Amino acid sequence: MKRTVHALLLALFLGAIGSGIFVHKLTAADVPFLPNRNFNSWYVEAKIALNSQPSILSESAEVPTSIELHLPQDSQRYEISQENFINEGFEHTFKSQPNDSNRKVVFTKQDNYDSSEYIFYRANIKRKPGVEPGQEEIPLSGRRLVDKQIVRFGENIERVTENLSENLPASEIKSLLQEAQDKSDGTRLSVAQQIYQLALNIEDIRVKSIRRNVRKPDSTVQIAAFILDRAGVPARVGNGIFLRADEVYSTDFVEWLEVKDGGNWFTYDPLNQDFGLQDRYLTWWYGGDRILQAQGANNVDLSVVVQPNTNNGITGQVLGDSSAASPFLAYSFLGLPLATQRVLQILVLIPIGALIVSVLHQMIGFNTFGTFTPILISLAFRQTGIFVGIPLFILIVIIGLLFRGYLNKLQLLIVPRLAA
Repeated sequence: MKRTVHALLLALFLGAIGSGIFVHKLTAADVPFLPNRNFNSWYVEAKIALNSQPSILSESAEVPTSIELHLPQDSQRYEISQENFINEGFEHTFKSQPNDSNRKVVFTKQDNYDSSEYIFYRANIKRKPGVEPGQEEIPLSGRRLVDKQIVRFGENIERVTENLSENLPASEIKSLLQEAQDKSDGTRLSVAQQIYQLALNIEDIRVKSIRRNVRKPDSTVQIAAFILDRAGVPARVGNGIFLRADEVYSTDFVEWLEVKDGGNWFTYDPLNQDFGLQDRYLTWWYGGDRILQAQGANNVDLSVVVQPNTNNGITGQVLGDSSAASPFLAYSFLGLPLATQRVLQILVLIPIGALIVSVLHQMIGFNTFGTFTPILISLAFRQTGIFVGIPLFILIVIIGLLFRGYLNKLQLLIVPRLAA
């Protein structure tokens, strides 16, 4: 009787703690209670790895003395609500230029401090009020992976500029412009549309010549912008990311073509083959340069992680550096990198799964294959999904039973048989 009372009191005490945390998240942390009540915001994290590849001539990796990184900016659909940096051993300063909408930050190494192996930029991106979520897919012609081959400041741009000044394909550009004008209705946007379509033809000898000189063999957008710029048409290359409703790790950067007409910038949509306002992507930077450039080392790596945000209250306080107001925020998982958060989320599911299996086995009476076997299977289904996981699980069980029947004929010992 005494043991039962102690167990009941302990259960009530733990239940009260869990209920208090649950109510706190609903009220103070503003966590949605229903699954269809999600906030229109995303958690974007850019991680710069400084010691990704040590030098061949030295055992220790070279740490760059200066790093320049493009930052995302407000667009027609999205806006940046909060952002912060984690740059131990580096000082960060914002860099801007006249008549340039790009946002840049420069990380400079401090001589008297030991630098960390990683630099993080984190931001909370919100969809602007009154803007409906889009259902468009990313056009394959505009997809571009994050460029991980980092060069010194201005090295690649100077090389391309020098090459163009010596070997400008003037006749090829003139021929493409003349063909585009003949096919268009004479307006600036129509000419730009025809130029983009001509640049898609990689078998055209004129396009091949321009691609060799511009040194952008895989970028149709930058080829079209280069030709339009030579024709005196204001054109630029936009770069950004697509914010999805699911988690995206190591997301791709997408580039698009923008042409200025009548005081406004219009974006060419390869899907609809028409110009309009850019409202599909989160704009990161404009131009053909890389998102990140390092000075002092060539072993810098970059990865961008995007995660839908469903705990708007906590994330806003963490990014706003108001952890001192609540002692729980100082130990929140949201202060960790997104990749680490994902690992911890999976680890936290193990005791929850053990509790569910124990209740089903002890109170309801279900027969289970131990305690942790159902948990491991459920974690596998979490990664593969139900529709793919169930057929894959059935296939693995069938193959295992066939092998077990064969191994039983070999009359192996118990330990080798179980291991096999």
